[in-house]
Amino acid sequence: MKGLLATLPCLYADDTSTLLSVTSKLSLNSESSAIETFMKGADGRNVTQMASLMQNLAESQLFGDGVTGEAASGEIKLDSDITEALKMIKDLLLGDIQKALKHEHGLDQHVVNELHKCWDECKVAKDQDQEQVDELWTIMQSSKTSHEVCREDVHAKYIDKVLKCNALDIWIDALDCPVCYKEECVVIHDPSSRKVGDMLQAHIAWASNSYAEWTVKHAACAQAVRVHEDADTKCDKTQGTFESGTCAHRQAVWTTCNVNQMACCKRCSIQFDAEVNRVECAEKDRKIDWSATKKIECYIDVLMASPTDEELQAKCKKDGKACINQWREDKYKSCEDVCVDIDFEAGDYYVVDGVNTTHRSDSSHGNRCTVHLDIHFPQMPSCVNCPPPIPGPCEEPFISTYYYEYDSVLPVPGLENAKECHPDQHLHWWAYSRAECRPCPALIGRTCGGDPSCYFGNQVRIFHTDKMGADAYLNIGEVTVNGGVSMSVTLSDSWAAPHLKDNCVDGDPNTFCHSKHTHGWWVAFNLDEPTCINTIEILNRHNCCQDRIVGAGISIVNQGTEIWRDSIDENKPKYSFDLLGANGVDGDNCGGLDGGNWNLVRHVPAGNAWHPATDQLRGTDVYGSPDGPLASSPWTTAFSSTPFTEFLFATGDCEHWLIATRESVLGWYANAVRPIKMSSKSSSAHAARWYRRQGNKEDPWISTIDHGPAIGQGEIVYGEQSFGSTHANTVLSQHNGANVFIRNEGMVIVQR
Repeated sequence: MKGLLATLPCLYADDTSTLLSVTSKLSLNSESSAIETFMKGADGRNVTQMASLMQNLAESQLFGDGVTGEAASGEIKLDSDITEALKMIKDLLLGDIQKALKHEHGLDQHVVNELHKCWDECKVAKDQDQEQVDELWTIMQSSKTSHEVCREDVHAKYIDKVLKCNALDIWIDALDCPVCYKEECVVIHDPSSRKVGDMLQAHIAWASNSYAEWTVKHAACAQAVRVHEDADTKCDKTQGTFESGTCAHRQAVWTTCNVNQMACCKRCSIQFDAEVNRVECAEKDRKIDWSATKKIECYIDVLMASPTDEELQAKCKKDGKACINQWREDKYKSCEDVCVDIDFEAGDYYVVDGVNTTHRSDSSHGNRCTVHLDIHFPQMPSCVNCPPPIPGPCEEPFISTYYYEYDSVLPVPGLENAKECHPDQHLHWWAYSRAECRPCPALIGRTCGGDPSCYFGNQVRIFHTDKMGADAYLNIGEVTVNGGVSMSVTLSDSWAAPHLKDNCVDGDPNTFCHSKHTHGWWVAFNLDEPTCINTIEILNRHNCCQDRIVGAGISIVNQGTEIWRDSIDENKPKYSFDLLGANGVDGDNCGGLDGGNWNLVRHVPAGNAWHPATDQLRGTDVYGSPDGPLASSPWTTAFSSTPFTEFLFATGDCEHWLIATRESVLGWYANAVRPIKMSSKSSSAHAARWYRRQGNKEDPWISTIDHGPAIGQGEIVYGEQSFGSTHANTVLSQHNGANVFIRNEGMVIVQR
C-alpha cells in the first residue's frame, strides 16, 4: 500500500491495535514465525508483500514436506493462537485496510470533483474584467456619439461659413464704384462750377452706404469663420477622446482574454494535469492493494477452512485424506484466479456507466474486483481562440465603420456654385474636417510577435507578501532573466553597504542584495526594453537565512500592467521559472511557416527509427534533453497541459511538412480522411488518410499524402514506438530527422 495507512486520518490508522492484538497472541513456533513475518509486512503497510507472505505460509502448510497428491496428509494443524490471529487478520486487519482504500478513493474523488473550482475562479475573474470592459465600452460609445454630433455641427458651420463668405465675395465682386470726374481750369472760367465737389459728395454717400453693407456682410463672414474654426478645434478634441476611449476599450478586451484568461487557463490546466496524474497513480496503487487483500483472504480460507462431506464429495471421488488434500490444493489454486482483472487500460477517456475514466470502454465495462475504485475524472474545460485585437482608429475596419461618411469625396449639396477658396472643391471630407487619426499604443501583454503564449514585459518584480514569516527580509544572491539580459535594479529600501541592490545582478553568487525592512519591500529588475521573457532564475543567499524568501511573490510587468504572477513556496538554493509559452523549445528552423510562432516540443534525429514516444501524441511522455530541431538524440517535453490549437510536423530539413489542427490529429481513426490546413504538397487546405488506432503504440501515422503510398514515397512526417522499416528509412535518414511543433493564437476559457 506504499505508506497509505500512515498518511490517512487517525480514524483509519487504528489498525495498530489490531496488529498488537495479533502479535500478542503468537508463540514462538514455525507457524507463528511466519505470521510474525507477515505482521512486519503489515506494520510497514506493504499489502502486496503481505499477500506474498500469506501465500508462502499456505504453501508451506500444504506442501512443506514436498509431498503432494495422495501421499500428502491433507491435514493442516494450526495452533489456536495462530488460528485466532488469522481470523483477526481477515476480519479486522484486512477490513481496516479495505476501509482505508475506500476512504482514500473517496478523498481523491472529492479532490478531482473540486478541480472545476479553478476554472470557476477564472470565470469570476473574467466577469469582473468584463465589467470594466463594459464600462469602457459605454464611455467609448458616449464619446462616439459626441463626436458624431460635433462633426455634423462642423459640417453645418462649414456650409454656413461658405455661404456667408461667398455672399461677401459676390457683393464685393459686384461692387460698382461711381465714375471719377476730373477737370482743369473749369473754376477759373466758372467760379460757380461744383462738378468735382458734387462727384466727391456722391462718392462719400456711396462709400458710406457701401461700407454699411460691407460691415454687415464682413461681420457675418468673419463670425462664421471663427465659429467654424472653434467648432472644428473642439470636435478634434472630441475625436481624440473617442479614439483614446477606443484604445482603452481595445486594451481592456485584449487584457481580459489574451492576458488574464490565458494565464488563468494555463494555470488551471497545469494544476488539473498534475492532480489527475497524481490521482491516477494513487488509483492504480489502491487497486493493486485491494487485489492483494482479496488474495490474502483466499489464502487464509485455505488455511482455516474445514470442508464438509458434501463439499469433499463435490470436489473429488477419492476418500479420506487424499480427497481433503485434493480439495485444499484446488482451493489453493483457485486463489490465483481471485481478483486477477485489476484494471483495464482503454487508452483514452470514455464515459461508461456514468464514469469518465481510462479504465472502461463501451466494449469492456470492466468485470473487475476493483471497479468500485475507478475514479470518475471530470472533463477538463477546454479553451478556444481569443478574438483578434479590436481594430484601432487608424486601421481600415475602424475608419470604414466610423469615419466613412466624414471621408466622402462627394460634393456638398448647395455649394456647387460657391467660390472655391482652396485647391479642392467643396467636398464632404473638407467640410467635416476630420482630424488625423491617433493610433493606439502597442497592446500591453503577451503580444510579442503575435505570440499569445509569450510573457512580453519590461520588468520582473519580487515582492513581500503576507504569507512570509516574521524574519522576512529580502536577501537573494542573483537574478537572471533569459539567461542574462541587461537589467537595472530598483529596491524599495536597502540595507547598509555592502549588501546593496546591484549585488543582485553583479554576476557574483557570493554577494547579495538585502532589504532594510522585513515587510512591505519590493525589488524591480528593469529590462532595457520590453521582450519575451522565457526564463527567470533566482539564486538564493547561500550562506544563511535561505528560508526568508519563502512566500514571496514574483511577477512580470509590461509598462505598469502585471501580466504574470507566481510565488516562491519552498526553501531551495535556486529557483527556476520556465515560462516558454508552450513548454517547448524556441527552435523553429523552418522559416516561420504560416506566420510562425511555433514551439518545438518533440524531436527525433536522423536514423532508421521514428520517435520513441508511445503516448500517441497526447504529450504526456518525457525523455531526453531538449536541444533544438537538429539534436543528435531524441527528446520530448510534456505538452499535454499546454493550451494549443495546431500541430506542425516537419522533417529536419523542412522539405516535408504539414500543418493540421489539434482536432484533426487527435481522436481515434483508421485509414480515415483527415483535414490538412496546408503542407509541402499544397499551400491550400487538403486531406489525407492517416491512422491513430486505440492501443497501437506506433500510431499516429501522419503523412502529407495517404498513408499507403506515403510509406514508399517518403512522405510520412510522424510515427512512434521507434518504428523502423521503410516507414522511417525513406524519411529520417535522408532529411535530418523530424520535429513536432505546436502553437496557439490565443485562448479563452469555455465551460463545458
